Amino acid sequence: MTINLRVRKIKEKIFFTLSYISIAITLIILGSVIFFTFVKGINSWSISFFLSPQRSPLDPNQGIAHAIQGSLLMSFLAAAISTPISILAAIYLSEYASTAFREKAEYILDAMAGIPSIVVGVVSYLLFVLPLGTFSAFAGSMALAIMMFPLMTRASQDAFMRVGREYREAGLAVGLPKWKVSLHIVLYIAKNGVITGFALAFGRIFGETAPLLMTALGSRSFPTDIFAPTSSITLLIYEYSKSPFEIWINIAWGASLFILIMNLAINLVIKFSVGDRRWVI
Repeated sequence: MTINLRVRKIKEKIFFTLSYISIAITLIILGSVIFFTFVKGINSWSISFFLSPQRSPLDPNQGIAHAIQGSLLMSFLAAAISTPISILAAIYLSEYASTAFREKAEYILDAMAGIPSIVVGVVSYLLFVLPLGTFSAFAGSMALAIMMFPLMTRASQDAFMRVGREYREAGLAVGLPKWKVSLHIVLYIAKNGVITGFALAFGRIFGETAPLLMTALGSRSFPTDIFAPTSSITLLIYEYSKSPFEIWINIAWGASLFILIMNLAINLVIKFSVGDRRWVI
């Protein structure tokens, strides 16, 4: 009995030691990425970095303003397209769909969420770029919307499913039709979960590169037409990181730091405004 107890204690110590080592390795890797990105990128930040577009590779007074505009344009357009569709789909799955249909839909949504982004880019190229005859911010937004849809739909559905049955019954008891109960009661109670799902999906698409390579292509000027090629921060990083010019490589580091801070900012806004204490991205 004593021997078995000693063996169990030894196994427990080994388990906890390996767990601590794994956590330490993870934190070291993550900390190294953040540290080197900050050290390499902060030196590129200046007023012109945020206010100027791309110029000659030998011009020090250039920046990523056009890429920031392009990223915001395509991300918010994708969100505007995907968000209402995702919420309505989630309401249908949680409130109206049969159990069999819901299970099949959940399987399809999970499969869509796991599709590699380059595949989404190729499909979006066939669906939007070829018919329009040009790469464009619109095609890029549609690709991002396709990626955002399954993530936000599943997150919103989970939020709706956690709403207690008594709230629905109370709404029906006072004579409200079911669609009003869904939109005015269930959606209101689950709003924090929906916002968290939105942040999760938006943070994912804001940092995507592969779909935009096949749809938006990139540009060296400010976006003026959603049906024209448009740059993004990730496309700029991809282009500049392959460049032999030191100025562009430094700008790529600065842009990497910017997008890293943007993702952190999304987490912090959701954490403090929604009240969810978990990291969502």
